[in-house]
Amino acid sequence: MRGVVEGVESMMFFDTGAELNVVDEKFIDELKRKNPCLQITRANTSIRCANDSKMKGLGNVSLDINISGIWTRQIFTVVQGLFPKIIIGIRQMKKSNIVVDPRNDCIWIEDKRAPFVSSVRPLEEQENGNQLA
Repeated sequence: MRGVVEGVESMMFFDTGAELNVVDEKFIDELKRKNPCLQITRANTSIRCANDSKMKGLGNVSLDINISGIWTRQIFTVVQGLFPKIIIGIRQMKKSNIVVDPRNDCIWIEDKRAPFVSSVRPLEEQENGNQLA
């Protein structure tokens, strides 16, 4: 899904299996060029991934994000080598009333529908809301 993070358009991944919001360190460097006041606070976080590997958190950062016209401020753990570069976890989805709706190819944010951006269906089908047979 596309959104805006600190004024920079970016793809976002909503991961119902992730407990934390995470963001890639290089993306933070990009955001700092636009907003030099952006600061990472120290935090000693160890993250266990779905494949049982571990990542070390480099700190936390508070970011303004816009998802389908709804602005919210979120705290993210900064990590190295993350793809996609920003992941929103289940805790934040619950807190922000975000519901993933795979049946309708969208997420709901405060009763507002935001369609998925899919690599499977052509963009014009997604924008027109056409369903696959």
